[in-house]
Amino acid sequence: MFICLLIIKAIAIPVYFVAVTRHGARSPIDFMQWDHAENWPNGEGQLTAEGFRQEYLIGQYLHDRYIAKNQLLSLKYDESEITFYSSNAPRTIQSASAIAYGLYPTNRNMVSKPKYLPPLNINTTSLKDSIYSIDISEFIQIHTSYQVIDPILRPDKTCQEYISHIERMKNSQTMKKIFYKYPEVVEGIKKYFNVDDRKAFDLFLKVHDSVISNEFMGFKVPDEFDAKWLEKAEVAHVEMKYFKLYEPDYVARFVGSKFLNELSKLFSDAVDGKKKSKGVVYSAHDTTIMNILSSLRYKVDKLPEFGSLLLFELDKTQDRYSVNVIYNGENIPISELQVNPDFSEFLSYINMRALKDPALGCALIGKLTKISVKTEGDNDIFYLLVGDLIILLGVIGGIYYLISKIHK
Repeated sequence: MFICLLIIKAIAIPVYFVAVTRHGARSPIDFMQWDHAENWPNGEGQLTAEGFRQEYLIGQYLHDRYIAKNQLLSLKYDESEITFYSSNAPRTIQSASAIAYGLYPTNRNMVSKPKYLPPLNINTTSLKDSIYSIDISEFIQIHTSYQVIDPILRPDKTCQEYISHIERMKNSQTMKKIFYKYPEVVEGIKKYFNVDDRKAFDLFLKVHDSVISNEFMGFKVPDEFDAKWLEKAEVAHVEMKYFKLYEPDYVARFVGSKFLNELSKLFSDAVDGKKKSKGVVYSAHDTTIMNILSSLRYKVDKLPEFGSLLLFELDKTQDRYSVNVIYNGENIPISELQVNPDFSEFLSYINMRALKDPALGCALIGKLTKISVKTEGDNDIFYLLVGDLIILLGVIGGIYYLISKIHK
């Protein structure tokens, strides 16, 4: 049986892929006292040269996998084969461009007929030797849209009801208790800033973000935030993020719904032979990757690092279509599905997890935001959320029942 599986895997051919990347290394989102201007000349939250190189290497990886090895994509960029999308942030747009350069390193025309650049009122005859020759095929378009793309990649920025929900969870007593479970983290912040527990809680995410960026670049940070502190802070941050962004499970389903619905359509069209397209690349954020994996009920134990890659690959073996989910180079299982499941099984699972109408899902989250999250005790929050979740599930069940009756 094992040998048969190896043979099937060996002759599987990729027919479509969807890549989701976290942007490369960047400067801290909010500068702290130790963030000197000479270390971060481009300002807060900006892609660094090292981050650009990370994304270029992702492009090279995709080139090796889908051009050099499997010839899924043409050697030269063909806009009908692949589309590059990005959230509406400079660091992700620049990261997408870096991926495109790495994926198509030979796309640039080294020899082409000169095309004189403007301004047109100069004497082109006398200056033509100094005018740069350029060909339009050197450019690969990066698609961005706050109305269309960002809701797929950043529901935490585009659904007001979800934004309100996050704020309530962030300010809840449970959130604070999670943070205070890690005394080494709390004490490090209190000692450096000379603040109380409450202020340490308010500063934590900014401090952790800055330390991560500085640690990646090898810049010095205060002794209070050493490797031991960073290790504990990572654990605390992950636990806090899961509570804030993905509780209860209905919310976890919502955050990835638009992406999963789009993934379902892209893969289904590829199986049905409806499109020439071969792949899609999304340049996004660590939260985007966690949103998608949380919707699929796969939990990570650390935040997606700079340059992380989540890859969904549709493979074909004779008459069998299957799906690989690859996270940072390793095949991962999705919930109760086996690794490399049949496409039909994978499709059934993501269709079960994804909300069919994410806009309605956004509105329903508003029921959670109307709950007055009390700070006197965790039981208040727990029972309120559970009660509201029961109402939400009842509404959803009614909707699915009506849909099934209509189809019958």
